[in-house]
Amino acid sequence: MIRFIQIFNYFRHHRGTFGGCVTRNFKHGFKHNILQNTKQSEDYQVVERIRKELRMNRNPTGQSDFGAGTRTKFLKRTVAGFAKNAVIHQASGRVLFNLSGYFKPQQIIELGTGLGIGTMYLALGNPSAKVITIEGNPVLAAIAEENFRKAGLENICIVTGRFDDVLPGIIKNCAGNLMVFIDGNHTFEATLRYCGMFTSIIGFKGVIIIDDINWSAGMMSAWETICSFYEKAVHVNLFNMGILIITD
Repeated sequence: MIRFIQIFNYFRHHRGTFGGCVTRNFKHGFKHNILQNTKQSEDYQVVERIRKELRMNRNPTGQSDFGAGTRTKFLKRTVAGFAKNAVIHQASGRVLFNLSGYFKPQQIIELGTGLGIGTMYLALGNPSAKVITIEGNPVLAAIAEENFRKAGLENICIVTGRFDDVLPGIIKNCAGNLMVFIDGNHTFEATLRYCGMFTSIIGFKGVIIIDDINWSAGMMSAWETICSFYEKAVHVNLFNMGILIITD
């Protein structure tokens, strides 16, 4: 049954569907500048070159997994396996790059660094933003930090630890226009909890990107719940990720 719903949602949402408090002008601008923006950037080549190197790396990744796990858990036990099966795809990376460049957040917070591919797309999209990325696996965190060095990125700070342990200290220092990318602990409860932690910031305005919203029944339900709760925000469903935009 879950597989049928995923296929249905793919054909329904893979080109992007909008909901909530969205205007025609906003929808047009979002599609033109983010979804349909095919302009090539040299930054893409930097990230994809690193991705290619990672796919040749047979070193172990370690066993730390504080989230919901993955259907490809066994294949992730080497860096190459992780790079092939658990890293954001190039097309989605470009969406992150375009989102960061379009909204120009002062701060970007990522939950789930992995090997740092998504992090680099976000950081390169808006080099003036301060990027804080959290990873529970110290082996992956070390590899990601080396990747940031290779890419010449100095606007990224990586924090190693469990999301629930380190987030409170990070959130209390958040201010201004914020972008959040939730790419870890893919459970119904955790997704709602992390989303709520950010939107509870006084005067919160910004963008929350949730990856893998069709990964499981729990994630589908989490996205539907978030859309119904934040009905005055803009919701964009790209099938593989959901985007919540709060401006008021």
